[in-house]
Amino acid sequence: MEKKFAYVLTLVALLSLAGCGGKGESNSSGNSTSSSGSISLPVTLDAPQNLQFVNGVISFDEVSGAEAYEIEITKEDAIVFNSTIDTTSYDTDGLGLEGSNTLSVVAVSNNGRSEAATLEIEVLIPEQDVILEAENGLIGFGDKNNSTFRNNDLAHGGAYAGGIDNCGQGVHFEYYSYIAGVHDFEVYYTTGVIGSYHNIYVNGENQATAVYEENTGWGGIGSYNAAEVTVSISLNVGWNTIDIIKDGTSSDNPSYGGWAELDYFVIKGTGEEYNPDDFIMGNPVYKLEGELGTQIKWNGDAWTTSNPAAYSENASNHYIQGNIDAVGDGIEWHFSAPKTGTYRVELAYAHANTEGETFATFTTSEDRTPIVMNLPVTNLGWGNPVVNSSTVDITLNAGDNFIYCKKGEGSQSFQVDYITLSLIEME
Repeated sequence: MEKKFAYVLTLVALLSLAGCGGKGESNSSGNSTSSSGSISLPVTLDAPQNLQFVNGVISFDEVSGAEAYEIEITKEDAIVFNSTIDTTSYDTDGLGLEGSNTLSVVAVSNNGRSEAATLEIEVLIPEQDVILEAENGLIGFGDKNNSTFRNNDLAHGGAYAGGIDNCGQGVHFEYYSYIAGVHDFEVYYTTGVIGSYHNIYVNGENQATAVYEENTGWGGIGSYNAAEVTVSISLNVGWNTIDIIKDGTSSDNPSYGGWAELDYFVIKGTGEEYNPDDFIMGNPVYKLEGELGTQIKWNGDAWTTSNPAAYSENASNHYIQGNIDAVGDGIEWHFSAPKTGTYRVELAYAHANTEGETFATFTTSEDRTPIVMNLPVTNLGWGNPVVNSSTVDITLNAGDNFIYCKKGEGSQSFQVDYITLSLIEME
């Protein structure tokens, strides 16, 4: 069976004055002692020669007088595998050795043992396909009467993203790529309006348009039949933001880009090989667009989530969330935090107020005490956002959280372009 991994080998040493793994030392009588101080067998055998690691198989030459061989594999001084075998080869398939490891082999008999033969092994893995569920990319759920999260057993993963009705709405992902460059990006959708489309923004750049040419019909109870379209996107090594949004004008056919629902996406692997130990993923700076959250608006009679974003050439992804006019108006973001801790919030905003204070209040689902962020006069006008020089800190739990940015009592109106979240302290 053909192996899926490539192996790069470097023979670094043949001799060690230890038992298996190099954890002992020689005593004056020529016997070896373990790290615990107990007496082990003397060094009487030759060390294994011609140690190799090819396509996942360990092999070496037979040692005269040896009755067995102790194998140990370590990663950063931690033992990930050890075993005693009575042959001169061992297939490591299924051990999960991806990355950089150290292999050690010691020949043993009833009368003694050998010094260790060691080998540094680098196990490369090919970049493979990654599936992103559209419903997991929702950071705005709408309200209980018009949720954008739609359960359907026939959809991939049992749910899909619907209700993408206003320009600027869509789904958002933070994606870590090990390989830079062009990747095929498959979009699985449903629509009842042929020619509908979504634009795909990667790291703030409009890189592709997914046009939906098949009339699949809409998802519903007992029916769901997603179709697929493939586009190309370019990823950086490291964290990337990917937004798939409705983005159109009145002159489009269909107008404003039409309507479509999203099931899931596949980032196609290039097959290029990499060593995962060469990367430190860390935590990204999470960027949450205002238009992708749930809009909270008082319409004079009741709270509503109907508050379409405004197009702005100067805004991130070309949309900015405005009409934040009444106290309590604002945005709710659904955010899945990777870790419990303190997150620093940065806000990109716009306003043209010249009198009175302008400030935003931030709360979370766990802490309803408002935290005030003052928004100085920008002198740039509406639709021309700037990043505020001041920040606020909020506490989030690992898993689902709801973050609110609202107009407070006594504040003037403002617009929200996006917020960023940076983990600054873990609990």
